[in-house]
Amino acid sequence: MLTWHVDYTPQSQLEQLKEDVRTEIRATASNPSQQLQLIDAIQRLGVEYHFQEEINHALRKMHEKHQNWENIDHIYTADLYIRILRLEGFRVSSDIFKKFVDDEGKFGEGLVNDVLGILALYEATHFRLHGDDIFVRMATTFLQRNFLNENLFPFMRTRDNFGTNCMFSQFSTD
Repeated sequence: MLTWHVDYTPQSQLEQLKEDVRTEIRATASNPSQQLQLIDAIQRLGVEYHFQEEINHALRKMHEKHQNWENIDHIYTADLYIRILRLEGFRVSSDIFKKFVDDEGKFGEGLVNDVLGILALYEATHFRLHGDDIFVRMATTFLQRNFLNENLFPFMRTRDNFGTNCMFSQFSTD
């Protein structure tokens, strides 16, 4: 009878997977956007403690190399950059968002429909520092344009939804 001996124990398989992730973190160094997305996925899975050294090294390099991020062209990447680096203790300016808003602090028309970017912006606002007024301006503009429009706002005025009129009165478009 022929028997097969497999050298993969659960522990060795786990170590191989961890090494694969470490390799991927290093391999994405040439593409900061991709590397940020990978680090974000690792953090969301809750396994970052396995890769803390590699993540810290990657973020240090990214912070040194991309201080101003003039070439960033997607709000989702800007949001990831702010959120992840601030979460890890790096001082990062919110000025990278200025290219996505006009002089009045309003989003460009193309960004309003970017659900992933808006969700990431919401998450990045949790790491807002004193003086990061751009987050407040962008969020207010987004709410006014998308949620408190002529379809929703009259409904909010006609019903007292447990005090929501008071909460939303500051965003009135009238």
